[in-house]
Amino acid sequence: MDDSYRGYTIRVTRAAQWHAILLEPGTGAVLPTKATALLREGRGIAMERARKLVDLYAAGFEELRDRAA
Repeated sequence: MDDSYRGYTIRVTRAAQWHAILLEPGTGAVLPTKATALLREGRGIAMERARKLVDLYAAGFEELRDRAA
């Protein structure tokens, strides 16, 4: 199931645990990291962790943009 946060797509799947991958806005490129959660923790925890990763990526891009300006 896909969700969106700050323009990024978060795709969550379930296997031995919950996996959340992040896709860049516009390009759909998969970012080189993912969030996970144990099955007993639930999908919501994987989503929460994925949103924190998006926040880190977005902050990093903003910092790079500010340095270039």
